[in-house]
Amino acid sequence: MDEACQHEQINSREMIVEVDGIKQVGCAIKMSASPAKYHFKGCSLGEHNQILQQEFGFSEQQVDQLKADGIFGKQS
Repeated sequence: MDEACQHEQINSREMIVEVDGIKQVGCAIKMSASPAKYHFKGCSLGEHNQILQQEFGFSEQQVDQLKADGIFGKQS
């Protein structure tokens, strides 16, 4: 994936953009008079854990175990 993201065509089309230090996919539609603007960098790690817990019926202990198992990713 890293190699694909460094491809000449990907770079020339600005398909990988960075917002507040977070790399993400850029807009595929390019308009010369109104270029894409990027403001949203995504959600913080764990931001929706409470929703997960409520919507899917996980107990607090189960969510804590999922965190400990690295299911939600590694916090930096």
